[in-house]
Amino acid sequence: MTRKTGSTAGQDIGRRDTLKLGLTAAAAATLAGAGGSRPSRAQSDNILHCAWSANSVRTLDPHYMRQGADAWTNRQVHNCLVDPPLGTFDINLPSLRGELAESWDLSDDSLVWTLNLRQGVPWHRGYGEVTADDVVFSYQRMADPASRYSVALRNMAEVRATDTHQVQFTLTSPDPTFHAIALISPMYIMSRAAVEDLGDEGIAMNPVGSGPFKFERIDTDRGVILSANDDYFDGRPAIDGIENRYMPDTAARTLAFVNGDLDMIDGARQPGWVQQMQAQAPDATINATAPGSLVTLAFNMTRPPFDNVLVRKAIRYAIDRNVFIDAFGPMCTNVWGINPTQFDGSIQQQDLSEELQYNVDLERSRALLAEAGYPDGLQFDAFVSQREDYQSIMLLIQEMLRQANIEMNLDIIDHTAFHNERRADRGMLMPFSKTYPPVNTQILFEQFSSGEISREDSSGGVNHSHYGEAMPGIDARLAEIAVEPDLARRNEMVRQAELQILQDMPSFTLTTMSLITLLGPRVDLGFTIEAGYPQYTLGYARLLS
Repeated sequence: MTRKTGSTAGQDIGRRDTLKLGLTAAAAATLAGAGGSRPSRAQSDNILHCAWSANSVRTLDPHYMRQGADAWTNRQVHNCLVDPPLGTFDINLPSLRGELAESWDLSDDSLVWTLNLRQGVPWHRGYGEVTADDVVFSYQRMADPASRYSVALRNMAEVRATDTHQVQFTLTSPDPTFHAIALISPMYIMSRAAVEDLGDEGIAMNPVGSGPFKFERIDTDRGVILSANDDYFDGRPAIDGIENRYMPDTAARTLAFVNGDLDMIDGARQPGWVQQMQAQAPDATINATAPGSLVTLAFNMTRPPFDNVLVRKAIRYAIDRNVFIDAFGPMCTNVWGINPTQFDGSIQQQDLSEELQYNVDLERSRALLAEAGYPDGLQFDAFVSQREDYQSIMLLIQEMLRQANIEMNLDIIDHTAFHNERRADRGMLMPFSKTYPPVNTQILFEQFSSGEISREDSSGGVNHSHYGEAMPGIDARLAEIAVEPDLARRNEMVRQAELQILQDMPSFTLTTMSLITLLGPRVDLGFTIEAGYPQYTLGYARLLS
């Protein structure tokens, strides 16, 4: 699906209408017809019926997955070594709960992590027992530059099995946050025997894990079918299975939920949706993680006019961060630096000069454009995913830029195609949304290191701005941060790096956006959602009668 919104199409959306973008007219009408009461559930089975915003399965290989819908399956099928308490992002060492690891120890010099694995944990489908060899295999696989998780392992010098159920990580330099980025989900452990038996292509559509649910099959109509793991180390799940359906259409997904055909769905991160659901499904539970996804916008500085810092700053001054708060409500929070304000050591508004706060200033934006050689404004092309959050945000930005005489011709494309284009470095103004662990170094290493620059052959990372290549970046600062063991000093070094990024403006953080799931009245997760990754275990859920 592709839809162009340029100077002609954009004239159909005024500022007030743009800010009220919510459900499509058809969806709103359909929901209104539901009468505001939730019908009796069609199913009375012990299966959790879910639906996620995606067209189809892309890969169920947890080390190479690219979309949230697939991640929901992987979270149920696989285990990591340790994880925060259920429903939280509490990464304090005493708080961690063991999954495949039952105990762990950090050396006095903070260079060696030793983890003792649970014994007798079986792999699904008869592939034997989870051992340290599987952990070594998995981490070596994730360290492959082709894996999206390799950046999290940049400080891992070695991983080795010191016994059949003991594994040891040796770091290049002391890192007090290694566990928070490298040991928790989605850093899942895979069976070496299963991967070698099925091959990379086979495992991608036939995953083998040790988690609370086993993969059964992919059904054309019902999605990915999972069944309860009778031999799960933490006890058999209370529910018999899960159906993960792929339903990209918000209206269809929402209506199926309101009609009682689905127990759990991806929320639509678009203006007005939460309010609609509160009215149409008052007995539903709306779970929202905080801070959720970090939404960034990167300028490709290898292409005019974004090679000019005046143009980049002109665009930044044209974007009113409060518009997102007005449009999405409590789903969004303002960000003043690069990291969310909720992260330890993050930049707050009062830490910045007026210039670096980048409060909306259309007069200043136009003046910067004129100084850059664009007194009559400028036009450029951009593309965005049709997924609700991406599309809504870029349509809002399109209208705000228009007020500063900047015309962004927007191409709205399928979500899979969007990621393919993004990875191939074809973007001009590139939005990117991702949930990060509460570690303030991770986004800097991932989005601003020259080693993570996007490449035409899709071999690069998510440094879409080419910071550190198109202009001097923060590589030297990152090298110093990487070897700093003192957390307070590290936080200050991160703040200085963020200040440099705000000056250079290769990319900036637009907002945070909570990840939303909607649960029907018969679903009890077994814990309360406060924060964390958008995909969480359903192994402790039960269905009420």
